[in-house]
Amino acid sequence: MVHNNMLFETFVLACLWGKPTENQYCIEFMDTRGPYSSRQACKERAIEIADNLYKHDPEYQARTHRCEEFKSIEEYEHRGLLYR
Repeated sequence: MVHNNMLFETFVLACLWGKPTENQYCIEFMDTRGPYSSRQACKERAIEIADNLYKHDPEYQARTHRCEEFKSIEEYEHRGLLYR
């Protein structure tokens, strides 16, 4: 269900295997395919990222994810995450 045309972007927190969930051991991955039209689609993408993380960073283990409301393309550009 879409509320007020909200879109969501996916983030996955991954930490080194065997280490606690603390900043010095973790990195956050931001999905580059989204945004998504529902929280469910965002969550499904987070699961896909977590399931494939070992292929790209085998020393990291996905610990959690979050789906944030997408603001705008300009916000991506401002954060240096999108280049046209």
